[in-house]
Amino acid sequence: MGVGMIDGQWFIEHGIESGDEAVIEWTMTWRDPRSGEKRLDRGTEWFRIRDGKIAEVRAYHHGGRKNRQGDLLGFDHEGRGYTMPSEWKPPSDEAKARAREALGDVDLPARLSEAGERTPETEEAAG
Repeated sequence: MGVGMIDGQWFIEHGIESGDEAVIEWTMTWRDPRSGEKRLDRGTEWFRIRDGKIAEVRAYHHGGRKNRQGDLLGFDHEGRGYTMPSEWKPPSDEAKARAREALGDVDLPARLSEAGERTPETEEAAG
């Protein structure tokens, strides 16, 4: 099942660069393939750059069963202007077509699972 099947979209909420490091904070909106429920995951990636290329990535995200929206407890996401569940809408057909053209028919969750990455699908299976 590819990202397109769950209407997955990413929104960059913040980005910071300093010297040979950069960080992004993101929100991913998606639809649970079993229930159809609109969902959010939130996360961050830290990058270390060497010789003009990404040499290291540290990724952190949250969206598990105990905190379905992935919010940092006590943090006012809405008040700070972050993407919220009420803003969730599936990507347009045009956006899906552009993604398919750019990526081909990639089964991203399977690829990430093979690489040991966590996805909504592998997270569900892990319980």
